This record gives sequence, structure tokens and C-alpha cells, in this order.
Amino acid sequence: MKLSITVVNERYAVFDPITGELLSLPNVKPTEGSYISIADDEVKGIIEGKESMNFYYVHYVKRTKTYELRQRTNHDIDSYFVDDLIHELPAEAENPDITVTKNVKDKSLALTRANQKEIKNYKRK
Repeated sequence: MKLSITVVNERYAVFDPITGELLSLPNVKPTEGSYISIADDEVKGIIEGKESMNFYYVHYVKRTKTYELRQRTNHDIDSYFVDDLIHELPAEAENPDITVTKNVKDKSLALTRANQKEIKNYKRK
């Protein structure tokens, strides 16, 4: 016969009220600072050392006027492909410090400093 014991621990997320940055996860209610009550399973990865606190932040939800713990995602940048990001570079500029040249035939990009030789040539594999 197996016995299992479930211990419900109180856990709090202490955070910077301006940035939402997660500062600590004490299991004792803080006496000062900004904090919210959270469940242990929300931060299990941090407690076990599998995840960094930097992967989480506290977000203020205006609709409900409450704070909630959220996990950061890589969706802050929609794409990491140069082809998707290159449109952000101006097509023409007066006296640029760096010039980016896209070679469609070779599927490469070349970066060149003003009045100097090529810095780097990036070729798609």
C-alpha cells in the first residue's frame, strides 16, 4: 500500500512594480514590497532549478485590476529570420555607417562599414 502526502505550501512572487521583473519566490509572506500569492506548480521549474526566474514576469491585467505571473515567450520577436527582419532597414540613407547588401543569387548578405572593406559576409545554408 502506497501512502502519499500532499503539502500545500504558500508561495509568493516578489516583483518590481515598474518593470514586473521577478525578484524572489519566498515561501513566507513578505512584509514589504510588491508581491502576489502563487501556486507552487506555477514556478515548479524555477524551484527545481530547471528554469531561470528571468523566464517569468508579473503582469498587471487592467481588465480585472489584478497581477498575474506570466512566462516570457520568444514571441516578442515574431521571427529570427533575416529575410523577415531586413525590411526594417531603410532602403536608402545619406552617409550610412553600415551598408547591408543582399545578394539574392548567392543567398547572402554583406555588411560594409562606411569607407572600408567588407566586414562580414553571411551566407544562407
